Amino acid sequence: MMKEAAVILFKCDKAHKTFGVTVEKQPDGDWHRVWAFGIDEKRAAREGYDRMKAGGSLTCKPEYPGCPYCGELNFVRCSCGKYSCYHQSKDFICVWCGSKGEVESANYF
Repeated sequence: MMKEAAVILFKCDKAHKTFGVTVEKQPDGDWHRVWAFGIDEKRAAREGYDRMKAGGSLTCKPEYPGCPYCGELNFVRCSCGKYSCYHQSKDFICVWCGSKGEVESANYF
């Protein structure tokens, strides 16, 4: 049986570069992150990666290498709906939209 897979865009908060994260849907509806790769935002938009939204958790598979720029496994999703690396600080500035605030919850791995 073939697994459902997709690519979600993330942005490194340190390098300010975009990367794609390959995710696989699990039987319970959650998604697992399995790979990450650098990608240009224009190319990502052509591929439709900028429109992908995943529900449930985005846990790591053991082979997931983390951000290709900083190596971070943790991430946060901003209220703008975009994902970025998260280095466990209380204050957050979204590298996509510039919103500032405190992190209420994040995914730690």
